[in-house]
Amino acid sequence: MLFFLVPRVFAFAFNIVKKFLDEYTLSKIFIYKSDRKKWLPVLLENIDASQLPLYYGGTMVDADNNDDPKCAHKISWGGKVPKEMYIDRCDDHLNNNDTFKEVTIKKGHKLKLEFNCADSGCFLK
Repeated sequence: MLFFLVPRVFAFAFNIVKKFLDEYTLSKIFIYKSDRKKWLPVLLENIDASQLPLYYGGTMVDADNNDDPKCAHKISWGGKVPKEMYIDRCDDHLNNNDTFKEVTIKKGHKLKLEFNCADSGCFLK
């Protein structure tokens, strides 16, 4: 299930896009306006109140951060990715041709990949 709290512009655009979606997909999408009385009961049917920040109508607060109702230390609210999280494509472990191979697949063509799985019970996901 997908729950969205969206501005009016999105609701207008979604009315156009939904004509291209099948009924099964549409049955999983619920769009609510900003009226908390409408979306909060539906949200609490699917998420335990103890796992939902107080800011969104649950009971969870961030005890590590002065009982922050948004739980800023537990939930990433977005922003810039820190430089130390960047991966340098020139790193030796990324330039190992045994690990990575760059391939261009033309329209209508296929690429067959083979994986050796030596351990029993292993699977690719």
